[in-house]
Order: sequence, then structure tokens, then C-alpha cells
Amino acid sequence: MILRKKYLMLILVTSYLIGIGDYCNASSSKGYIITQAQDTVYGKIRLPWKSTSIDFFNFFGFDFESFFYHVSFKSDSEKSYKTYYPTMISGFGFKHRSTNYKFKSFYLNYKSIFEDKTQGYKFLNLIHRGRLELYQHMISINYPITSPIFPDRGQEMNYYEYYIWSEQTKLLWIGPNDQYRTLIDLLDKCNVDKEYYRQIPKNANFKSIWNVLVDYDKWLKNKYSPFLTNEK
Repeated sequence: MILRKKYLMLILVTSYLIGIGDYCNASSSKGYIITQAQDTVYGKIRLPWKSTSIDFFNFFGFDFESFFYHVSFKSDSEKSYKTYYPTMISGFGFKHRSTNYKFKSFYLNYKSIFEDKTQGYKFLNLIHRGRLELYQHMISINYPITSPIFPDRGQEMNYYEYYIWSEQTKLLWIGPNDQYRTLIDLLDKCNVDKEYYRQIPKNANFKSIWNVLVDYDKWLKNKYSPFLTNEK
């Protein structure tokens, strides 16, 4: 038993040192901000260090949730970082580990069980852009647990909310409310082609929204740019 504990401790210490090295090498990424005048300024985005996860091997990932509230950025001509909030810029973006992240500033006025975190100006993460745009908002919640290895740390759970945006409707929260009760109602409000959404199963729910929007863009492409089989 003593040997097992020593072995576990060795693994944890080794992981800690590896994590520190990874963090130091990836504390910033090339990125940009979009000013309220819609000008793009290039520079570096600071990746905040997240240190609250119970999962030790994810312990050194960057704090993704913080980007919904603020971002630290310095332009190529600046020496120090400056913190920007959703009321100060229109958005920002960066690339980290081959993934492109894009955020846009919105004013949220939808009630949820986390009203203090889901109302007011926030940056939302763009996860699909097509005929309609789909945005994500993430909230991390810490639940206290008892663990012999991590006695002072809680278990983190992520809660997600999604929003759809178009020029006609602007930003709409994805979920049942007084304006629309079902996914079909929401698609109709967003002026999705009736020919398309009539083929969606009536029991489809809001959780299917990403797949529906991706499929809808493919459907539109095939409808308005059909393959010309007789063209040589």
C-alpha cells in the first residue's frame, strides 16, 4: 500500500512538471480583436491558466470560461497586455492547438438558473457560421466533494447555453419560451425554408440545433447549386 501511494505521488509530481512546461510554452496565442468601429487589430491573446479542475490531467488547460467575460490582448506594437470587456470591443479570435476560436460581444437578456452569469454583456463563442450563426455560452460550476487525494478541491461541471443569430431576428436563446415552444417553431421564426424543416421529425428537440443548421446549409447548397449531370 505504501509503495502504491509513493508511485501515485510520483505520477502526480511528474504530471505537474509536464503541465507547468506546457503552460509556459502556451500562455499566449496569436490572435486579434475587432474594435467597435469594426477594425481588426492583430497581436497576441493571453491564455489564462485554469487551476480549479479536479481532473489533474486537465489541470493545466486554459480557462476557457473566462473568455466569455473578458480577454487580455496586446497588439503587435504594444509591450503589455490590456484587458478588454464585451462593452469595449465587438469581438476577438485566436488559434490554439489547431482550433480556431471566435468570440463576439452580445447583450444577453434571457432568464436562466444562473441569472448573474447569463445576463448583461457577454462574449459568445461562435461554433457554426452558415445561413444562420450558432453561438455558445459556457458556465463552470464547482461542486464540493470529499476525496483522499484532493481533499480541498471540488468537482467542476460545465453548463452550456446556445444562441442563434440572423440579420432578421438578431440574437435568440435556444430553448422553449413564450415566443417559440419547439425547435420547429424556432426555425420558422428564423425564416428557415419550410420545405426543409417540414422534413425534420416532430420530436426533434433543441439539442439537435447544431446538426440541423449544418444539414440545412448542405440542403441549401444542393437546392440552389444543383450538380449539372449533363455538363461535360
